[in-house]
Amino acid sequence: MSQVNITKAAKLAGITRQYLHSHYIKQGRISVTHDKDGKPQIDISEIMRVFGKLHVDNIVNDNSLHNITPEILHKNNDVSAELRLMRELLEEKDKRIEDLQKAMLMLADKTPKKRWWQR
Repeated sequence: MSQVNITKAAKLAGITRQYLHSHYIKQGRISVTHDKDGKPQIDISEIMRVFGKLHVDNIVNDNSLHNITPEILHKNNDVSAELRLMRELLEEKDKRIEDLQKAMLMLADKTPKKRWWQR
């Protein structure tokens, strides 16, 4: 896939270059490769993996990003929609687990009570 330098990657992610470097690159949360000149490069798919949606509006006038094709943008939109759906399903699952835990507590509380003469 296409690669961009750290400055352009930060623009695509919608964050500052310094924040990208200190919170993602240094901590190993995003993969960085180096080109033949030894300059750090970040794959666009890595930006999409970590940040979800690309902030293409930040780089519309940047002609050097000609490698962001409509297919990449379409895939980005698909991934964003899938991520949104997964989050909704996760919230539903958590609610269901909570309801089942409450039901289990109610069932556990149904122990027969001993009468005064059985104590």
